Amino acid sequence: MAKFEFKFKPSYYTTSGAETLQRKDLSAMRKEYTRMRDVAQKRVQRLQKDYDWTTSGKQSYKLETAEGTVTKMGFPKLSEISPENLPKAFRELASFVKWSGSTRTGQQSMQEKTTATLNKAIGTKDEKKKMEDIPEDERPVNKANYQRIIQVMNETRRLKISSIYGSDTIKDFVDKTLSLSKDDFDKVLDNMSKFLDHTATVDADIEAYRGEHEGEFDMDDFLEKVGW
Repeated sequence: MAKFEFKFKPSYYTTSGAETLQRKDLSAMRKEYTRMRDVAQKRVQRLQKDYDWTTSGKQSYKLETAEGTVTKMGFPKLSEISPENLPKAFRELASFVKWSGSTRTGQQSMQEKTTATLNKAIGTKDEKKKMEDIPEDERPVNKANYQRIIQVMNETRRLKISSIYGSDTIKDFVDKTLSLSKDDFDKVLDNMSKFLDHTATVDADIEAYRGEHEGEFDMDDFLEKVGW
C-alpha cells in the first residue's frame, strides 16, 4: 500500500488554515515548518551581505532565555514555539518564504522598479532630456543614495508623516546628508522629524559644525549644538 502523503493547500498558509492543519496533521505541519525555516534562514543570511538594511535582511525574533531576552536572526526553531503560537509562526514564516523580497534577486528587482518609479515621480531638471538619456549614476535616485532614501521613506511611514514630505524633498535631504557615516545616519533616522524640518539648511549646518571641529563630526554633540 502506498504511503499517504499529506497534500498542502494554499489556504493552510494562513493563520486560520494553519490552525486547521495543526489539528489535521501536526507531524506534516512540523515538517513543512522545518523545510520553510531552512529556506528562510539561508535567505536571511545571504541578504545580510548586501541588503542588511532591508526588512528582510533584518528579519529576527526575540527569545526568552535564562540569561534574559536575546535577539536571534531569522525565524524561531520549532522547539522555541509554544503550541498555541505555532499557527501564527507558521503563517509568518510562509509569508516570508513566498515573498519575492526575501531573496537577493527579488531585492534587486524591487530596487530597480522602485528606482524607476521614484525617478519618474521626481523628473529631470532639464525638460528637454528624458530620464533614460541620463546616465544611471546621474539620475535623481541612484545606487549612491537609494538605500538611504528608502530608509527615510520607511521611517516617515512609521512616524505617519509620509504625506508631508514628497520623494523630491526626501531625495534632496538624503543627498545633503550623504557625507555622514552609517552610524551617524542611523542617528538621523532616530531624529527624523527634526532633520526633515531643516532640510534647507542641514548640509550647511553639518559643514559649519565640521569647520568648528577640524573636520570631525559628533552627531550627539551636533544635535545639542543646533538645538532642534
